[in-house]
Parts: sequence; structure tokens; C-alpha cells
Amino acid sequence: MNAHHRAVEGLQGPSAETIEHRKKLIQLDIHPSSRLFRKKPIVIEAVQWMGDNEAEILAFCPTAVRVGESSLIIPTLEGDHRAEPGDWIIRGIAGEFYPCQNDIFNATYARVYDEGELDVQD
Repeated sequence: MNAHHRAVEGLQGPSAETIEHRKKLIQLDIHPSSRLFRKKPIVIEAVQWMGDNEAEILAFCPTAVRVGESSLIIPTLEGDHRAEPGDWIIRGIAGEFYPCQNDIFNATYARVYDEGELDVQD
């Protein structure tokens, strides 16, 4: 919609298309002035903390510190965060690490390939 159409809409009211769009937002319980965003499809690296794979975690995230029987402390950009068995340790796009609960991880990420399927060539 160009500036002329916006000016005319202001005088004549919203178009039928705009009204239908607003109705759909209301049906979805989304306020028309909301700003909706979709996460970009980026690939991340992650290792799941199982409580007994400390060497694997430390090789992946050398800043992790084990505390107690099964917890880890992961230094993040927002401060230290605790990881419990089942949580994933994620390396973000800037090389930062952070823990993510298993249910959130599974709702957010999908495996890009299975082990052994990646063809690495020199």
C-alpha cells in the first residue's frame, strides 16, 4: 500500500482487506498493534547433559562447572544458569553457551541430521 492509498484509507476508512485481517487477529486473540516475529531458521550445536557425561560437556562447553551430584552451572551472557540432567547445553550463534530445558528444546529445535549422515570432505 503506497502513501496515497494510506491517505485515502484515512479519509474513507479501512479497506475490506484490512478489516478481514483485523478480524483474523481478533479470532487469534492477537491485538492488531502487536508485533509478531518468527524465529530465523538457524542451525545451533547442542549437547544434552545426562548427569554422567561431564567429559563430553566440558569438551563442548569448557566454562561449565559441575555443582553437587548432577547439576551444572553454565556462565551465560545474562549471568550463571543452572542445568539439570536432561537439559541441553546450546552454543549460540555468537559462540555463547546457555542451558535449555528438554521440553523447550524439543519444541524449538529439530535435528538437522543423524550421526553418521554428515559427509565431511577435506
